[in-house]
Amino acid sequence: MVGRNIRQNLAKGRITGNVCNYQVYGIDTPENRILKKALIFCLKQLETYRHVFDTELLTAKARYAEPYFSNVGDDVGAKTIKTCKCNPVFKEYAQALEFAQLLLRRYSYDIICVGKQDVPTPPFWIDMSKLFELYVFHHLRQVFTGKREVRYHVNAHYQELDYLLQPELWPSPYVIDAKYKPRYKEAHITKEDAREVAGYARLSKVYSLLGLDEETSLPIKCLIVYPDQAQEEHFSFNRVKEPVFDSIPGYVRMYKVGIRLPIIRPEQP
Repeated sequence: MVGRNIRQNLAKGRITGNVCNYQVYGIDTPENRILKKALIFCLKQLETYRHVFDTELLTAKARYAEPYFSNVGDDVGAKTIKTCKCNPVFKEYAQALEFAQLLLRRYSYDIICVGKQDVPTPPFWIDMSKLFELYVFHHLRQVFTGKREVRYHVNAHYQELDYLLQPELWPSPYVIDAKYKPRYKEAHITKEDAREVAGYARLSKVYSLLGLDEETSLPIKCLIVYPDQAQEEHFSFNRVKEPVFDSIPGYVRMYKVGIRLPIIRPEQP
């Protein structure tokens, strides 16, 4: 104990003495405190639910376990609850401790929230770029049902393509990139996005995966998919005939196509 040791020993010239506080190996441990706090939350919640369904059996089990925690405190902070790890010596604690942490987090570590329908929870962000990427992949797979016609997240030269399209019935393969940028319906494709997809189409591994000769083959076609609410919620082309996509001005063999995003409409009264 550094503070007390400075005051009692070092300040008085006693350099050989130390003030120590030895750990007491008892039952009042952080793990048991978390379990007791979770048990208190359970008892409180059972009181709320007893008017809805029969909680007699669960209440009896909780009351049976309650006396075993009589010598355990329930003063444990949210930080300790979040960071507490199960001691490998006591492996039987692992599942109970995990459930206790989940329960306490469900009620924001505040017993006042128990029984309330609305519980304050931290906000979260939806990665719309990733979600749109998966949405496009789903619709590509609906069109191109053949084996390995659509390859998702191909790794090549420390880079990762969104999709590599090699249709069985089209004459040309495509490197496809999904961009969650609705403005691309009217605006020009940015230089950064055009360079990105063009760079993917110039990788040696991509030519190798498509079975193309790097010296004699034409540049691989590039396609940028963007959200466009004026289109349908599926691609208008099919796997039999290659369509004529909108070309991107200023670039060779680079195209774009839009797809509509689904909208949740409010129910009519």
